[in-house]
Amino acid sequence: MPDEQQLPPGPRRDLAAALHDLYALAGKPAARTISAWIRDQDDLPGTLSHEGVSAVLRGSGTPRWANLESLVRVLVEQQRVGKADIDIVVTRIHTLWRIADGGPPSAGEPSPAAPDPQETEQYEETVSDAETSQPGAAPAARATSQLPGRHRKARSSDGNTLDWAPWNSGIDKRLWRSSRKWGASMTSRDQASSAWARFKRTGSLADLDAAISAFQAAAQTAPLDHLDRAAILSNLSGALRTRFERTGSLADLDQAIALAEQAAGEGSTDNSRHPAILSNLSGALRARFERTGNRSDLDRAIALAERAASEGPIEASRHPAILSNLATMLSEVGRWEEALAAAEEAVHIRRQLAETNPDAYEPDLALSLSNLGTMLSEVGRWEEALAAAEEAVHIRRQLAETNPDAYEPDLALSLSNLGNRMSEVGRWEEALAAAEEAVHIHQQLAETNPDAYAPDLTASQSNLARAYLAAGDLYRATQLYERTLVDSERVLGPNHPDTLISRNNLAGAYESAGDLGRAIPLYERTLVDFERVLGPNHPDTLNAGGSLAVSYAQAGRIDEAITLLERVTADFERVLGPDHPHTLSARNNLALWRGEVGDAAGAAAAFADLLADRERVLGPEHPDTLTTRENLAHWREQVRGAAVHQSTD
Repeated sequence: MPDEQQLPPGPRRDLAAALHDLYALAGKPAARTISAWIRDQDDLPGTLSHEGVSAVLRGSGTPRWANLESLVRVLVEQQRVGKADIDIVVTRIHTLWRIADGGPPSAGEPSPAAPDPQETEQYEETVSDAETSQPGAAPAARATSQLPGRHRKARSSDGNTLDWAPWNSGIDKRLWRSSRKWGASMTSRDQASSAWARFKRTGSLADLDAAISAFQAAAQTAPLDHLDRAAILSNLSGALRTRFERTGSLADLDQAIALAEQAAGEGSTDNSRHPAILSNLSGALRARFERTGNRSDLDRAIALAERAASEGPIEASRHPAILSNLATMLSEVGRWEEALAAAEEAVHIRRQLAETNPDAYEPDLALSLSNLGTMLSEVGRWEEALAAAEEAVHIRRQLAETNPDAYEPDLALSLSNLGNRMSEVGRWEEALAAAEEAVHIHQQLAETNPDAYAPDLTASQSNLARAYLAAGDLYRATQLYERTLVDSERVLGPNHPDTLISRNNLAGAYESAGDLGRAIPLYERTLVDFERVLGPNHPDTLNAGGSLAVSYAQAGRIDEAITLLERVTADFERVLGPDHPHTLSARNNLALWRGEVGDAAGAAAAFADLLADRERVLGPEHPDTLTTRENLAHWREQVRGAAVHQSTD
């Protein structure tokens, strides 16, 4: 036990003293032994390295409750004499932990049953380039502006994808004497927490199914007037949404939304959990928009996310996730200033939390930095984006060195995104090194746990192929895209949206290599499948149509290209709005190819309108804005040249 100079009297010392009592009763085992006990029990909600165990016993910071609860449970289980009731001990330690962490006493309730908001990391598996610039213009104008990539939901930092409350911590039995039925439900909550902890470790669909069954049992037996009922429904909704993301079952997603609606309606708006419940409903609606392209879902998701971010009270540790989710949705409709403000605020809050308690909050800080980097990239602030991505990798590399099982997956995601940021600033060798390291880590993870990590491996391979393409290595890029498509079809199935993206990327590689004979049929087949799987209004379907239109134009089929581009541009504006980058890119391509068929004046007028909009939406120095300015200059020169030619005739 540290002395009072090292750990002054107060809540943190009280917590440390109680933990030392448990440590002594367990026989003072070595920190590595305790860490191994925690690691070997699949039903525990958290994990601790031996360094983390030592830090907790020293009173250095306040750990996450899931990790501390795991420590408490193994210490009680190892008591040699007079073993205490685990649930009672957990309740007592949780009360001390809440006070030490700056919150109020828990009044006999060890942990709120509300999940943290389901925050996802923006892991970029991109579609092939779909914007072109003037092929006959000056070199500066020929630099393409890449269509912003489709971002995949990805395994994120520990506890951020679904940070379930540790339900297996037990409830003070004095609070539940009046409800025998709910007493039975407590077992269901324990089973749900155990099954979810196992799924987080294994990624097994069978374990996810077991967790959903346990969550359903807890929801069915919870008293209608219980204060945790809304949170229980939100947890069940989140588990069903996770299964949708694994299987693509719209029935699961629709049920998840219905349960989230019910949770939001039953929860008290004065409860600090309510913003997280609203945020999770918002995320479920956004997931349905991503699946169906129904803009009304996205509009409602944004409104709910804005309400969640502004509604109080909000626990400080949950607020950044709510802000991050809001930022992502705002960026999807081109509200860049608001999106960046929310993302930057999330980083600011988590940086402050990490300064006071790095063990608990540095993983979350890395997540926010990674997402901020992606957003900065989308508005052309590439150096700032790179700095954020580098800091995220630095944090996660340090975490992975001390606890590789917990943090290597997150490091791989950050490295993959860092490779994209390096490519954007022309640091090709470093981009390839980062992307190759990400693939290497995912290969090792997928070998030991293919259910959990094989999809991430296909995405990181796609990003490495993109890095090869950006560096001009068309041969290796094409080979890797071909292999990624085969792997995606095997792991995800031929009709999975990410498989269709892999196929579209391969067509883009063929196009970059000048092999339009293979590119166009593959684009055509992919567009048909996107329309069948996702519907004609889905953004991925529209992206595929834009890619096909550009390939038609490059093959000299300009009338077909213009017809398809007119349709895609109108659909983008209707589905995503006039200021979305995809809409602006489609307008760019339509203006360009209209000019190529002889309408130089029409092209110049269209580029003038586009320039005004890009300056307003993206800023005057964004690379896409600069390309538009060069294209406008080119077509104005063409108009002047034609006028001079006519006057001399």
